[in-house]
Amino acid sequence: MHKKSWGIIVIPVLALVALFCFAQIYLTAPRHDAPDVTRAKSTENKLFVASIAPEGGEPKVGPLSSWMLTLRLPNGHPVRNALISLDGGMPDHNHGLPTKPTVSTDLGEGHYRIEGLKFTMPGVWVLKLVISTADFGSDEATFNVVL
Repeated sequence: MHKKSWGIIVIPVLALVALFCFAQIYLTAPRHDAPDVTRAKSTENKLFVASIAPEGGEPKVGPLSSWMLTLRLPNGHPVRNALISLDGGMPDHNHGLPTKPTVSTDLGEGHYRIEGLKFTMPGVWVLKLVISTADFGSDEATFNVVL
């Protein structure tokens, strides 16, 4: 067999092997479901129903934003005088929030304002709320925000 005919056989075989390897990697790679972007949900232990809504339009990369948090009991009554802390970040990039957002005291009817949120890049951001009340205990809610 000549060197020239050897290359005619080997190159296509190597190309097929490489294609097969790439297909295997692609087909067996873990798939990530789209993040849950629900803005109203029960907290983890079902003590409260929390909803968030951006004020001033959908959030954008760059400017500070404020959000309205509404807390209700499962029966629909507003949660008053809750202490709320907020943390979060971008899990896919392994970093937290670039600012230290604050959550207001009760504005009435279960409304609380989150101020000072900043999203510095597109992607999936996670907001983790810890909600504590003297009457009902503590619970957590996690929201995903996709920019």
